Amino acid sequence: MDGEPFEPQDHVWGQSLRLVAHEVAWGRFEALEARCRDLGLAYVRWYGGYCSDWGAGRVVFTGEGVPSGYTADEEDTVMMSRDLLQKLGSLEAALAWFAAADFAVPPLVVTDGTGDARQTAFPPEDA
Repeated sequence: MDGEPFEPQDHVWGQSLRLVAHEVAWGRFEALEARCRDLGLAYVRWYGGYCSDWGAGRVVFTGEGVPSGYTADEEDTVMMSRDLLQKLGSLEAALAWFAAADFAVPPLVVTDGTGDARQTAFPPEDA
């Protein structure tokens, strides 16, 4: 991985946490993703393709269940094959599939154990 290490003050107040790395096969952060799943923290991972070894894709974990994988292009546009469209069987089912692939990760919130939540980033001066 390259780039500067993440610091808590790098997180933008009121937004989901976004981490980026280059030259990471399949875009995986295995230990971090496993911890997110253990804690029920949602994440979305996009990864670019590599020559003829693997294609681009998107993985969505909503905080429950298991992560779902989607075929995507190099701009993170999710794509559906004709076979999958036929398997889904209706336009409504296809639109629901695309909606699930477009899952928006909510802002990262940490609680103090009493149920009081606070944003994990430093608030703006006027907040």
